[in-house]
Amino acid sequence: MMRALFLLLPLILAACGAPRQLERMKDLNARGDFASLAQENVACTGAGAACSQMHEMKADACLREGQRAAAPGGSLRAAAPSFACAVRSYDAAIAALPSGGARDAARLRTGLLLSLRERRDHGGDAPADNERLIREAAALRPAAPRIADFYEATGRFGRAVFDRSPARCGELAAAVALLGGTPPAKLASAWAGLRSAAMAEQGGCMA
Repeated sequence: MMRALFLLLPLILAACGAPRQLERMKDLNARGDFASLAQENVACTGAGAACSQMHEMKADACLREGQRAAAPGGSLRAAAPSFACAVRSYDAAIAALPSGGARDAARLRTGLLLSLRERRDHGGDAPADNERLIREAAALRPAAPRIADFYEATGRFGRAVFDRSPARCGELAAAVALLGGTPPAKLASAWAGLRSAAMAEQGGCMA
């Protein structure tokens, strides 16, 4: 009996601490203290809305800290670990999400895709991040097809940048095709820039 209680004690303590941590993290988020929020060690385990929420708040804070560090006057060395933290935390938030939360899953996956792009562009494993961008975009497509198009095109363009074989021309053509039509308002600038870059690279395939 005592041995069973001893084994369960860490789980009991974690369950008691999670609500307090959630309230603390909510307070940090409301105050805009993203630096402290990004340092939180999320203690919850398993699936649950509260656990997913804590991981999401940490992911958003890490993403913000990475973007702040990557901005002019910031520290690019600090940006890379922050973006890696955002990817890990969005992964954890998605894993902890209870079944049936399709809208929440789409929001979390959109944040994950942005974090993957930022990690790739700031010292991440670019080939691996390009592949994940394409896979995660496919998972997002049923809920948000135009956002999925942008991130799949991002991954395919990234593939083409690292691939100097004739296959790169097919990746560029696919990226340009995905970026046709009207973009979501929040992605309009990045969409136009990516489409322009892909078309410029594609010009070398037509020479």
